[in-house]
Amino acid sequence: TELYGSHKFLFLAQALEVYHRDCRENFSSEAEPTADFRERKEAIYAKVSPEEKAWLQGKLQYANQKVLAARLKEILAKHEEVAAIIPNHDKFVRTVMNTRHYYTHFGNQKASGKVATFYELGTLILQMRALLQICILKDLGITGHPIERIIQNHAQMKFISV
Repeated sequence: TELYGSHKFLFLAQALEVYHRDCRENFSSEAEPTADFRERKEAIYAKVSPEEKAWLQGKLQYANQKVLAARLKEILAKHEEVAAIIPNHDKFVRTVMNTRHYYTHFGNQKASGKVATFYELGTLILQMRALLQICILKDLGITGHPIERIIQNHAQMKFISV
């Protein structure tokens, strides 16, 4: 059974996020050093009432985790060969973030034009899949022809609407 494009997109976005989070030797999942963040939290906690502290602790529990945009930027920077597949990194990151947010929370971003259209979604899916394939191959120590083939295959793809 074929998945809907929105599901493929969400699974690939999640896979790239997990890839970044779990490749600790290549990336840091923290937005700032743990000690600095802990110090910042303690300074904030000292300024709130005890009644509000528990609520604030819940809100700040994962506040030091990098957002998807930061994770994607780091992955793209580490894998320069994807420039042939994803020429505009900033637009790619922005569109993935907005589209992921829309399909996850079904917000009102659709009207703003920031969410990928039906046709753009197909391109994003192919780009994300190629990026993930290249990441995994390189992590396995595989370079050269297999990666070049992914890039060539992507360059030869054309979308046709009927």
